[in-house]
Amino acid sequence: ELLPQALPEVKQMFQYRRLEDVIGSSHVATEANMVSNTARLAHQCVQDRLLWMLNGSPIVTFMRRMVKTMEEDPAIAWAPTDQACGGGLKLDIDVQKFVACGSLGFQTLRNVLAAHASVVLGRKGLWACTLSYEDLKDRKSACIADLLRELGWLHLVPDPQKLGTPEGDKVFSKNAHSGGGHSRVGGSTLGGDARHLQIIKQQRHGAIANAHLPSWQAEIVRELLAQHKPLQVMDYDLSALDAKSKSVFATARPQLGGA
Repeated sequence: ELLPQALPEVKQMFQYRRLEDVIGSSHVATEANMVSNTARLAHQCVQDRLLWMLNGSPIVTFMRRMVKTMEEDPAIAWAPTDQACGGGLKLDIDVQKFVACGSLGFQTLRNVLAAHASVVLGRKGLWACTLSYEDLKDRKSACIADLLRELGWLHLVPDPQKLGTPEGDKVFSKNAHSGGGHSRVGGSTLGGDARHLQIIKQQRHGAIANAHLPSWQAEIVRELLAQHKPLQVMDYDLSALDAKSKSVFATARPQLGGA
C-alpha cells in the first residue's frame, strides 16, 4: 500500500493461478529438492511434520503467525460485505489441521494467506489490472501484448507485430529450468498443460483434477481450504477480482487476456 503513495503513477498488476494448482506445484517442487530419502518418503505420505519435531523446525510457529495475521492484522482485515464474498462470516481457522498435514498443510496455508491478502488489497483498489496464469498460457504472447499495452510499455517492444502470432508464442515452449522458458519436471507449465487448461476454462467452479497432486492429496488440500470460510464461499475464485464482478473491487479493473 505504500508504493502508490511513494510513486503515484505506479500500476500494480495482480497475477494469479487456480489456487489448488499453485499448492500442488509448490508441493512437488519441494519434494524434487529434498536431499534426504527419509524426508522425501515422509513428504510423499504427508507425514513430514514428524521430522519437524526432531529437528527443531520453526515452521509450526510460522504457521501460527500466518493465521494470527489473517485474523488480527488490521492492514488485511477481511472487510467485504457482499454475501458472494463471504460477507459476515468470521474467520475461524484451526492451524493444527494444517500442521497435521506437514508440508502440504504449510503450502496450503501460505496460499490461503496470499489469497486472503489479494482479495482485501483488491477491495482497496490496489490492482490496476488482473491477469490469470490460465489465460496467459492459453493466449500466450497475445496476453503479453495486452499487459504491455495496459502498462504503457508496448512502444518499447522492437517488433510488437510478432505478439499474438505463432512466432511470438515460441518463447512459451522454452524450458526455464534448463536454459530459458517455463517447463518443469512433474509440472504442467510447458506452454500450459493444454488438456488441464481446457478443463479449467470450461469448468471455472467446483472440483477439478489437480495438475500436480494425486486425488487423495488434492482432497486434503480442499478440506484445508474450506477452513477459510469467506474464501470458500467464493470457491477461491480469484477471477472475482476482475472487471466482470464488482463484488470484490470497489471499482472495476480490467482483466487482461480473458475471453
